[in-house]
Amino acid sequence: LISTPIDDRELAFVLPRKQPEGRGLRPFSRLVIVDVPTAEVKVDVDLGSDRLMHLNYLRAFRDRDRYYINFQRSIANRGVRHYSYFATDTYLPSEHMQGDLYAIDARSGALLWNRAIPQRSFLRLPGVRLPFLVALARTRDRWNGGQQSLVLEVLDARTGETLGGKDDIFQDRIGQFAYDPGKRRLELSGWHTTVRVDFGPDVIELPAGDEPF
Repeated sequence: LISTPIDDRELAFVLPRKQPEGRGLRPFSRLVIVDVPTAEVKVDVDLGSDRLMHLNYLRAFRDRDRYYINFQRSIANRGVRHYSYFATDTYLPSEHMQGDLYAIDARSGALLWNRAIPQRSFLRLPGVRLPFLVALARTRDRWNGGQQSLVLEVLDARTGETLGGKDDIFQDRIGQFAYDPGKRRLELSGWHTTVRVDFGPDVIELPAGDEPF
């Protein structure tokens, strides 16, 4: 049994497939999300046992509209010039994820999309409802004396597609953010660097009413 908290109410579990008693061992194939205080099952979806083999960790978070579930496995970076790792030193709340990322509709429980991601730290920006996910990471160049840089990647929350990003930001520790829905702008600031994300209506639509989480 693998489980992880989503917030202060909900837990995500990986459970065996449903089948009649007496049919032998059941493979782990179901993702189940439960509201613990009420015991209400919010999500119960069979993803297939092949997607849930050899798991090391289960990670999860949510916003108002979707659950984001991450299945992590061990990976090796041998032989590559650039490799990434989590931005664990950010002052902003974040979830560190790597591997298979799934988005599930919070109302219907339907699977919306899934994709593979390298090591990424997804920011949890309090008080705002963004139409995209913001992820940070650090990269190291093995061929250039281990030079490090900061990576920013923006994912469409509806589809999982990468909307934009930058992988050569000056190494810094991000600690503040400012969001202006009127200007359609998000700024992330560290000690020495400010990264600005501008997104027009031709890129992505704001959630209706720009309601908070």
